[in-house]
Amino acid sequence: MVFCRSIRRRAAISGAALPADPPHVAVPAYAGSVKPLDVGLGLRLLRFLRTPKGTVLAILVCLVAGAPVVRTGGTTLLWLAPTVLCPALVDAAVLRWRRGRLVFPGGAAITGLLVGMVLRVQEPWYVATALATAAVALKYPLRVRHANVFNPAALALVAASQLFGAGHSWWGALTEVVPAAAIPLLLASAAFITVRVHKLPLVLAFTGTYYVCCLLTAVLVDPALVADLFVPPDLQATIFFAGFFLTDPPTSPTRRGAQVTHGVVVAVASMSALLATGMVDYLFVGVLVGNVWEAGHRLLRTRMHVRLQARTASP
Repeated sequence: MVFCRSIRRRAAISGAALPADPPHVAVPAYAGSVKPLDVGLGLRLLRFLRTPKGTVLAILVCLVAGAPVVRTGGTTLLWLAPTVLCPALVDAAVLRWRRGRLVFPGGAAITGLLVGMVLRVQEPWYVATALATAAVALKYPLRVRHANVFNPAALALVAASQLFGAGHSWWGALTEVVPAAAIPLLLASAAFITVRVHKLPLVLAFTGTYYVCCLLTAVLVDPALVADLFVPPDLQATIFFAGFFLTDPPTSPTRRGAQVTHGVVVAVASMSALLATGMVDYLFVGVLVGNVWEAGHRLLRTRMHVRLQARTASP
């Protein structure tokens, strides 16, 4: 640039003709920052898969693809599709209204998958779809400190069994696969998710307390009450529950001490529900009790923080 200016200055003094400007070359608008539509979508998809929601969603899709009930017939996918799509569409509309832009509803898709992977495929599809959609919609009014109170999938499954008598087959936990192959796969998936979302103390506290309660029940009450909990398919259901329901980030604590307490509360509440009523959804009742426990702690911490700020602000 300086060299060109000096040439023009000397030409103006001597009266010589100015050199012709180089021909203009049209440059594409995206040159230097190549962002065609397909590349942009691919980058956003890769970025989403690196998030905890994206990781959970990818693992759940793999488990669905590996379930025998899906591989032996396409009707299961047709039954599962509205359970995933309807909550996702509702959540996408709400997020568009709240944030002013389109956001992929990963949480709602996970909720629909979890509900469908636990319920029996013989249940009416509209029951699973309606309850999953309602649970996703309720997470917005039922909030404490910018986080929903209840795990939407657990809330939908409890409502399904209590209101409609829907059964749980846990087919998404690979209960129809040979346990020697299903249990290591489930353990690896649950462990990966647990470490990914930093909930290892929560899962360890729940698992330890849960099986200690089972042993105490077997010794002090009746071994027949808890005998099935140590073997498939209940064992696979417990692993799936601990890895994909219990570790829900919005409804579980982040601090290690609080995670341990939360895990103990969920385990004790689950076993109490099983022994008192024999409900098939005892694990989900336990996690909902844990959700209320965590919401109460959040509310208490918020009030204490407000009082502390008021004291420090006062003269």
